[in-house]
Amino acid sequence: MQQNQKIKITKIHKVNSVDFITKVFELYQARKVFAISNESNQNLADKIGLVDDEILPKPGGGWVKTSLNPIKENIPAQITFSSGTQGEPKAIVLSHLALADVVERLNRLMQVDSSIKEYVGVPVTYSFGLGRCRAVATVGGSFYIPENGFNPTEIAHMLEQGEINAISAVPSLWRILLSQPQVIGQSGTKVRWIEIGSQWMSVEEKQQMKQLFPNACIVQHYGLTEASRTSLLEVSAVEGDKLDSVGIVDTPIEIKIDDNSNICIKGEHLALGELINGELKTLSNSDGWLVTRDSGKVSADGYLYFLGRTDDLINCSGIKVDPESLEREVNAKLDGEPVVLVGIKDEQRGEGFLAVKSNESQSDEQIKQLIHAELLLLGVNALSAIKVTYLSQLPMTETGKVKRKQIAQTYVPPKASKLKSGKVTGVINIYRSLFDEENMTEDDSFKSLGGDSLNYVQASVMLEQYLGGVPDNWDLMSIRELEKSKTKVKGFWTKIEMSIFLRALAILCVVATHSGIEVLGGGTLLLIFLVGFNMARFRFDDFREDGAWRSIFRYSITLLVPYYLLTIVYFAWNRSFEIDVILLYANLMIAKITVIFPFWFVQILVQCLVIIGLLFSIKSIRDKMKESPWLFSYIFLLGFIGIRILYPYIWETAHLNDLVPIRFIAHIWLGWCIYLCATENQKLITALTGVTFAFIDTGTDLETGWLIIGSLTLPYIRFVPVPSLFKRGLNAIAEATFYIFIFNGILIYLFIHIFKIDSSILAFFAGLIGSMVGWWILERKRIPAIIFNKLRNKKQPL
Repeated sequence: MQQNQKIKITKIHKVNSVDFITKVFELYQARKVFAISNESNQNLADKIGLVDDEILPKPGGGWVKTSLNPIKENIPAQITFSSGTQGEPKAIVLSHLALADVVERLNRLMQVDSSIKEYVGVPVTYSFGLGRCRAVATVGGSFYIPENGFNPTEIAHMLEQGEINAISAVPSLWRILLSQPQVIGQSGTKVRWIEIGSQWMSVEEKQQMKQLFPNACIVQHYGLTEASRTSLLEVSAVEGDKLDSVGIVDTPIEIKIDDNSNICIKGEHLALGELINGELKTLSNSDGWLVTRDSGKVSADGYLYFLGRTDDLINCSGIKVDPESLEREVNAKLDGEPVVLVGIKDEQRGEGFLAVKSNESQSDEQIKQLIHAELLLLGVNALSAIKVTYLSQLPMTETGKVKRKQIAQTYVPPKASKLKSGKVTGVINIYRSLFDEENMTEDDSFKSLGGDSLNYVQASVMLEQYLGGVPDNWDLMSIRELEKSKTKVKGFWTKIEMSIFLRALAILCVVATHSGIEVLGGGTLLLIFLVGFNMARFRFDDFREDGAWRSIFRYSITLLVPYYLLTIVYFAWNRSFEIDVILLYANLMIAKITVIFPFWFVQILVQCLVIIGLLFSIKSIRDKMKESPWLFSYIFLLGFIGIRILYPYIWETAHLNDLVPIRFIAHIWLGWCIYLCATENQKLITALTGVTFAFIDTGTDLETGWLIIGSLTLPYIRFVPVPSLFKRGLNAIAEATFYIFIFNGILIYLFIHIFKIDSSILAFFAGLIGSMVGWWILERKRIPAIIFNKLRNKKQPL
């Protein structure tokens, strides 16, 4: 860029949404330089370049499944505004090469693949959030942008349902989960990847992260806007003192510590420079080093330790605020003596604000509200992080400069923060754990106590745990009103997803049938139907983008690990070795139909998966699925139903109990189509097709009823009310469905025929509970996942 030559930029407004990411990715690929504009920098955005276009993205969160090809060219990509020491944001120009370098190093360390489904817990308009979107999209994964921001309850639900396996958030948000680990509970074992923002975290907090997410690759980064993700710390792989570091650098990045203890950085990830009056000013010295204002040291084994800032910027939840500029704005509006502002440690946000007054009679509340109002203009909503203290004399240097760090180091809060992990009960005690408010009464509300967006999430989680739910306007209700609402909110009933409810009900009926309790008939066909429903729900994007083989391989491993474990027991019991059981075609042999070890179920599922894999291996079919997902799927459904009608005239399978894949592929595909219904007409057509097919397939058998129920409920009803007492149990049973199906027959056989206990009721509970124990052991030890990863690392063909 030549001196005083302004570049053409696209100004895109700051909206945390799916459309924002879509527009940004389009700008990347078109090699158009853009600047993210908000209230505090929109005028500056007009000055630093020639605004060629302006984009206002649509609001709205949700899933994003797209691919991004990194551009490894040292040309401008975007302009990011970073806090300056004089309060004026700096316009930092980032290159495509720098962005590509960051993604490449990060994904290499985390070993991310296309199966990643990430909950992006920070706004995607921030550098960290946008970086996570680039990293996930580069490997062909998917990411979720929450409609209303970071929500622990939403995260826990999505983990339980298998919708996400990765999370990114800054330390201030992670502390919310660490303070209430029971919200995540055992679902934490399902997380595979985590990136933590660059704010400070204690060694103890990092250890808690490892305990809550024992199977995750957890990475924290250190960097600046000018040098993003300079060092990376693999929290999940280090112990001891190394947890207190900010990680190591990877080739070709270099770091060193200069004579003033400043961290110096060199590498392709450095920004091109800063735009000042249209001119690009380089940020590095003549030797290519960026000299930061961060103090640090490097250990003998290469770990970088951050010792603090050499300037006085206050880093609150990742947003840097110049205290002198903030002082000037506040004091211009303040009645009485001016105040001095310094940064102090805040347990949730990294740093908070301490206002030091020299007149003891000044109103603390007025000072807080003035600071709060100014911070809102900077995008910082942190009223509870603002403290006020009194000093009769300020510590000063010989030149008359306030010693801010000395004030911060000597400040002692009125009482220690009570934001702890624990069982805090009672609304007033919950609020006391969040607010340092000595004179709290039952007439106070969350709003009157100074609650902000961060505390809102924390309070809602704790109140939901205590009350059993929260009223819509809980933040405006007094403590007294919330306490009175407990019995009303808790209630006898709660909601559970219809698909989960049906799966749990169907498998319970299967176990009952095997136990000799003939009430509603077996629910096997509904379970197969739900396989298709959930396949479309969780894997449709993977199938239509890249074909189905990788997803099918992963799913098959999950099926085959317990299958082959039982096969060993089965062979030992029969004192035999049967190749058709090993090679998964015993369902096609007349002598192999059995309920004790229902291997036919696994074999049919795998055979149907192969058919689906072959279908999606044809690019023209994938392209049609992209254009019209439901319509093209429905055409195939009619074809599969036609095969179901015609094949008995060609191939007699009654002696096989009709346990053949060309029959069951229609059941799976019906569930697939049910999920893809988008309009009322599509729902009606598919539901009626499902009802018709149920009668074609099973006549007036009880199994017909199960297919009809699934076809008529799932398109229209998302949730169903159940007694609160049963919800957790139903969720667990639904999650363990496959293990219950293959284990329960053996356990019931042993109970009745070996132990000679002639009780259908006891046999039912023995089959159910024993199967769930088997499921818990295998999933607890993550045996299917371990085997899949070992096979994947050996580069098995997918």
